[in-house]
Amino acid sequence: MGIILLYMGFSGETGIIVWIFISFFFIFIQWLIGPWLIKRMTGAKEIKEEEAPEIHQMLNEISKTAGIPKPKLYFVNRNDPNAFAFGRTQGSSGVALHKGLIDMLTKEELRAVIAHEVGHIKHRDVSIMTIASSLPTILYYMVIIFGSGNRRNNSILQMIMVFIGGMIAQFIGVLLVMWLSRTREYYADEFSAYATGNPLALITGLSKITYKITPTKNEIDKSFKTLYISDPSKGEEEEIMEIAKAINSNNAEKVEEMIEMEKYKYGKKEWMMTHPITAKRLERLWKIKKGLL
Repeated sequence: MGIILLYMGFSGETGIIVWIFISFFFIFIQWLIGPWLIKRMTGAKEIKEEEAPEIHQMLNEISKTAGIPKPKLYFVNRNDPNAFAFGRTQGSSGVALHKGLIDMLTKEELRAVIAHEVGHIKHRDVSIMTIASSLPTILYYMVIIFGSGNRRNNSILQMIMVFIGGMIAQFIGVLLVMWLSRTREYYADEFSAYATGNPLALITGLSKITYKITPTKNEIDKSFKTLYISDPSKGEEEEIMEIAKAINSNNAEKVEEMIEMEKYKYGKKEWMMTHPITAKRLERLWKIKKGLL
């Protein structure tokens, strides 16, 4: 697209403005068809209140606490334990729960996960991440268009340097989007902890989810990774299982020791992840439980 704009005569600041306009047009299209696409790709089916009254009650109570309209409830017939929120606005959102999640978690853990997803809706994270997802492409074409200037006077070396600059800008954009995604996960975790008054439920729920989801077991669509409650790094599951055991035995010293160990082993990978490593999420929730946050 950037090359087409150049050949149409749109270069420099004019080219950037045209490209930003086109980018926001595609963001609007993505925002418009996103919910339909997500339901189609994940197989999410709406659950009526009479089919799952207890879960609907949880969702209704948490939505009232959040001060938002009650989202629709969806079921995904997949055994990997996960959940996600989606929708265009707070009033047209949905919370989807995987079969594996409902089967695995206790009622309090399920309530905490639902609260996490409602937190995303309250904070308008779906819209924020939809807009943010275009940042890498916008940065790439800004460098290509602005750096090219008058293409007739550019040498091959200059064009190569502009292309490399565009790729670097795009990579920086990807890192920024991932950082933003990780930040939104922390906010949703904290909302769950305070809304339910039970941070321990999300701690144990996340421990179970991360232990059961690994990159080899969980083939979620890469386009929707930021939607899910967890996207663990390969290898995390062993340490998280040990943390879960320590939590269940009420061994606070062991919990903190295992969290520090996992942070040391896997923290270096986090900069390329859509979600924080689970240990950091558990650490923040643990501090809330102890009244330190």
